[in-house]
Amino acid sequence: MAESHSDTALVLSISSYLMLIFIMFGIACAVTLDELRASLKTKRGLAIGLFCQTVLMPALAFSLAILFQLSDLHAVALVLIGCCPGGFMSNILTYFGKGNLSLSLGMTVATNLFSIATMPLLLWIWCSPFSTVSVPFGDIALSLLMVVVPALSGVAVRHKYPRAAKIGEDFGSGCGALIILIAAIVGLATQWQTFGDRNAMPWTTLACCLILMPWGII
Repeated sequence: MAESHSDTALVLSISSYLMLIFIMFGIACAVTLDELRASLKTKRGLAIGLFCQTVLMPALAFSLAILFQLSDLHAVALVLIGCCPGGFMSNILTYFGKGNLSLSLGMTVATNLFSIATMPLLLWIWCSPFSTVSVPFGDIALSLLMVVVPALSGVAVRHKYPRAAKIGEDFGSGCGALIILIAAIVGLATQWQTFGDRNAMPWTTLACCLILMPWGII
């Protein structure tokens, strides 16, 4: 039984990584190399993004965990959310919202590259008080690389093969929208009992998430 559960978890993990790669690659196909270069030269935008990423959000997550006296497991999870850089979700929302996709992708690339070096340090700083939980640094680094590499590959394909990039863009945006919908439905359906269990999901943890997420969007 345990072996079956392990195999299922492995399949789900591999599937998640593959979908992340395809979506990031597809969305990046909508951005030209010149647009990406221009966005990376936007010093004020990058500075604000990096400050929020490395200082504001981790500090806010840590403060909420201490203020609401979360368990070590929930505190580490909240701090991890606060430390995570932007990923495909922000790019998908920017794409469908007709926002500045090149800036969004540029921020994603910059913050993820930056996080490869800073995230272990940030987690060590902010998670050290919660010593009963170990942080999976290897999995985190792998996830960061699986955002950066497909994103840069998509831009390169757009630069070399515009027609092929259009196919990748349509595929990536369609998959992204579908994944968001499926994740919301499956997440609520499979975790509904957990959300209703105040031992597994205390009101304090829910309150912290409801406070942290809007600040991340802002």
